Amino acid sequence: MPFRPPGLRYRSTEPGDLTALGTWLAGAGLGVPEAVKGRSDWSRRLFSDPHILCRTAVTSTGQIAGFYRLDLAPDRSAEITLIVAPSRRRKGVGQGLLDHALEDARRRGLRYLVAVIQVHNEPARHFFEGAGFAPCDSHLPGYLVLRRLVHRAAHQEPIEIVP
Repeated sequence: MPFRPPGLRYRSTEPGDLTALGTWLAGAGLGVPEAVKGRSDWSRRLFSDPHILCRTAVTSTGQIAGFYRLDLAPDRSAEITLIVAPSRRRKGVGQGLLDHALEDARRRGLRYLVAVIQVHNEPARHFFEGAGFAPCDSHLPGYLVLRRLVHRAAHQEPIEIVP
């Protein structure tokens, strides 16, 4: 059963969310590249590209608690970016977001989620490894690439992997 922190709901990310999220992303070294800041075509693509899925967790008072983004690939995998509001960390929000992302991945028939994190980001590494992500054979200098198999709901068999 997926973990749901009390008082949070999940919705599609909206353009107005980017201001708050941008600050958190920059703090994690994941900010919007300078070349695309302020470009409406970039934000329009973020919200209209069928290969990008963004979800925001909000409190009952409408405050943003965190978000995730899945960048869908043709090989039935997706890179996940997940960030939690600094004031909401270590309160289950990250696990709730990841569980929701896994549900989205299952509905789309994905095989894997991939997290690319900076080598020195120990909290992210521990979070993803604790959630079943494992290092894979990818060499990105300064980054660790972790991958997790996406399973169907607990009452069903895992997705069959065919080479």
